[in-house]
Amino acid sequence: MNKKIKGSLIGLLTVVIVGSTVPTSIFALENTNEDSLNTVETRVDSNVDALEETTKVDTKDASEKDAIKETELAEPVIEKTMETELNEDKTLDLDNSVRVNAQPAAAALDENEIVNFPDPVVYNRLLLHFAKPAGYQFTKKDLKQVRYIDFQGSSTEFDHVTTLSGLEYATNLENLGFTYVTMSESLLQEIGTLSSLKSLNFNSVFFKGTDASYNYGGNTPVSIQNDVDFSPLGKLSNLETLFVNSVNSEMTANYQIKARGRFNFEGLKNLTNLKKLDIAVVGDMHDNSAAWLSGLVNLETLSFTGSSLNSVEGIKDLPKLTNVNLTGNKITDFTAVGGKPYLRATQTRTAVAETVYLETIDGKDNVVTLDHIAKGANIVKNDVLTYSGFTNFLPISKEDTTSGSKMLLQMTSSLNISRYNYVTGENDIKTRGILIGQTLTDQNGIKLTIQTIVPIGIQVTYDENYDQGAVTTVGYDPYTPIENRTPVRAGYTFEGWFVDQDTQTPFDFDATILENVTLYAKWEKEPIKLYDVTFDSNGGSTVTSQTGLVAGSSITKPANPTKDGFTFEGWYADETLTTLWNFEADTITGHTTLYAKWNAIPVATYTVTFETNGGTKVSLQLNLLSGAKVIAPKIPSKLGNIFGGWYKDATLQTPWNFDVDTISESITLYAKWNLAPVAKFEVTFDSNGGSAVATQSGLTAGSKVVMPENPTKQGFVFDGWFMDTLFVTPWNFAQDTISASMTLYAKWRVAPVTTFEVTFDSNGGSAVASQRDLAAGSKVTKPADPTKKGFKFAGWYRDESLTTAWDFNSNTVNESLTLYAKWDKDSKEVLPETGMYTQSMIGLALVIVAIGGMMIVYSKKKETE
Repeated sequence: MNKKIKGSLIGLLTVVIVGSTVPTSIFALENTNEDSLNTVETRVDSNVDALEETTKVDTKDASEKDAIKETELAEPVIEKTMETELNEDKTLDLDNSVRVNAQPAAAALDENEIVNFPDPVVYNRLLLHFAKPAGYQFTKKDLKQVRYIDFQGSSTEFDHVTTLSGLEYATNLENLGFTYVTMSESLLQEIGTLSSLKSLNFNSVFFKGTDASYNYGGNTPVSIQNDVDFSPLGKLSNLETLFVNSVNSEMTANYQIKARGRFNFEGLKNLTNLKKLDIAVVGDMHDNSAAWLSGLVNLETLSFTGSSLNSVEGIKDLPKLTNVNLTGNKITDFTAVGGKPYLRATQTRTAVAETVYLETIDGKDNVVTLDHIAKGANIVKNDVLTYSGFTNFLPISKEDTTSGSKMLLQMTSSLNISRYNYVTGENDIKTRGILIGQTLTDQNGIKLTIQTIVPIGIQVTYDENYDQGAVTTVGYDPYTPIENRTPVRAGYTFEGWFVDQDTQTPFDFDATILENVTLYAKWEKEPIKLYDVTFDSNGGSTVTSQTGLVAGSSITKPANPTKDGFTFEGWYADETLTTLWNFEADTITGHTTLYAKWNAIPVATYTVTFETNGGTKVSLQLNLLSGAKVIAPKIPSKLGNIFGGWYKDATLQTPWNFDVDTISESITLYAKWNLAPVAKFEVTFDSNGGSAVATQSGLTAGSKVVMPENPTKQGFVFDGWFMDTLFVTPWNFAQDTISASMTLYAKWRVAPVTTFEVTFDSNGGSAVASQRDLAAGSKVTKPADPTKKGFKFAGWYRDESLTTAWDFNSNTVNESLTLYAKWDKDSKEVLPETGMYTQSMIGLALVIVAIGGMMIVYSKKKETE
């Protein structure tokens, strides 16, 4: 390890001297052994090696890393050490995985929906991660795969990120980083919505603005914003690691970093799940005490270096801290954390916990303090000298031996030390006074350097310059305008500030002040002012004003005003009637108006009831005032009656006039009715195709209809009378009454169909087929005439006696039946002439005659039956 770095790291400690005459106390470590130094050197070596990796800008030039190793380990180098340690704890795969602002509500949408990216830097990082060609359209499903994104520019070519729009769909993003990037402060608002983030890194970032300008390595001017608010990051409730390093900071050629901004970290107090916090090289802060640290209740590792941090109060009660680095700040009092085991705040990494790295001054060691030591060796205290002043101080040396430890005190002086100005980015703030360096060397060769802190700026004392007047002292930074305060003194007018108590020489607030000054107020006694008190009775009776009162006077309580319908409650100092005026205690300071407050007197109200005397109901009228008119209600109705108006009395003698009459009490109005002429009505019956039903006439309202005999309809069954053609409402002859002429409608349902069969008895003739499934009323189809040898067909008859012929054109069936054939003997049938077959034919004829005789006898017998 480089010996110069070791020398600057080992044992830098400080005593603060304030004022012109201060006794100096020297504190040192006793019995520090070589083994502990070896341990320290080993730790420093490892951190410097890690620092080489962290601070490298580009891989192109290895000589830059050598330059870092040879540089004195000043403020920015120590900041980088903590960055390395945090990076060593990371378990993330730096595989270009892209992760951006995830809003869970947006993620619930269609995963195949295309997402647009207005910022080409964001879009190109996604192309690189997914190995996609230019023009590829990312979907919400693609973005859900993103776990990590690091926007990585270079020291000569910064990435310019304008918006993270589109990345809200990367709902699994856990790690986000920005290195060598410029952005607007509004981008912090977008980052603050990435609720899934667990790790966030800002390294070498510029917030663009108009406050100042800086040319980075590529000589491209960057306009930066000095005041940057990191509070939106306080919304990241899942964040566990936050790294803010070298934001709006310039790195010089010899790797010295100059902070160029003032930062507001107040909102970070809400990061209750944060475990690791590293803030480095951030210059000034809105709250240099960083009291907001007290909200980080789960913080385990803290590195707060190279800043204007001036207090440890914010971390004193954090329950989970195990590792703290406070190198390079402006803390002068470590009492709140003295003895805490987690502190490793010195550059030497020894047990001395209270090193304060205020700033690096060329040729001088860093300013440190020894007031409290966390652990390790015993504390030895020596009173060295008591100084009467800083001017013409001569270097001295003193050697002392206590408890076996040899210590050498050497004191030097230096004038006009410059300090860094975050606004200009230069060391152009001059201290006024002497910086006294004290070097203490123990017997083991360990050198402890102490430098006093010289106050910067001036103190202005404002003396109000009268008995009991305030005297206030205010400190101002160099070149800060002196406030022209305006004090107040009763009975006097302030005339300005003067440099002498006799107020002869006024103070010039535009002049440059190089030393402390006391200013004296000049006063001019005011003439006695007289004031008026007016009374605004807010609609009540007039109250006379009171005039000629001086400041501090009480007001004489006037007689109470009056107001119809109201009671007076009191006088109030404001128009909103919130502050009651106390005439016994309150006094005036100027012209005054008091306002009357009133409470409305409860007003009697009345009710009007409407008695309809059997008519339809009429609603009450409520809350009517005395003298009010009654609103004419809707006219009620009553069957068989005509409304005759409303009357004041139940005997219906005095009518109520709604246009003129008013009420003075609750009343009842009575409806009068006149009988309506008796109307006669008739009821007609629509049998819907059935037999006719006679109309019933001369019925009066309220009459019942006489139930007629049921109509008939061929093929249908009667189902009753209904009031409507849709047969929804049946008429109940036993209960229903009429109120007007009306029609009742017959409802029918189809009757079950019966079929019949007709058979044909041909009486010895040829067979004729039966006819089946004939409906009642159907006609029989006439079949083809049957035949019978020797006879002529004479028709079909309904009876076996062949007396009633069946007419196929008119007769119908209503039951199954048999039709009978009638025959007449055919007269053309004669015997053949005699010849060779005469004898045989005669025999045949005899047989036929015999048969015919038998048939005649049979027929006669049938007729007799």
